[in-house]
Amino acid sequence: MPDLPVHWARLKEHQQAAGQAFLHSVVAGIEMVRLKLAIRQRDFAKQAQQHLENITPRTLSRYRQIGEWYLTAAHRSVATVAALRKQDAAPTTEFCSDEEVAEYLGAAGLRNADELRQHAIKEVPELLVPASAPRTSRVDNIMD
Repeated sequence: MPDLPVHWARLKEHQQAAGQAFLHSVVAGIEMVRLKLAIRQRDFAKQAQQHLENITPRTLSRYRQIGEWYLTAAHRSVATVAALRKQDAAPTTEFCSDEEVAEYLGAAGLRNADELRQHAIKEVPELLVPASAPRTSRVDNIMD
């Protein structure tokens, strides 16, 4: 027969660690936004490869997305990399510490990226509005 208390304790331990993983994902996302704002677009991929050799572009993109959702909700205005660049702005430092992020996520009861996204949209519905006109292909640009 399984030792139920041991299994419950182990489940609880790992469930708490999973919650910390989400906090770390949000903080990683904030740093992605800060780096994307500080580094020229064409230099970013090269620098990311130098500093984070075992991370995929898709993972970096996901971190950025999570960071943008958090910053948008915390600032109560669209805080995507594109919007911040357009405004020549940066995330407010007071919302970016590990403690502040943990406090915000806890107060809002946010446990995962899906909940964070929904919360950000609820706080700032403009987040769903496309930032600019759809991109065209190089072929379309050449033909114009």
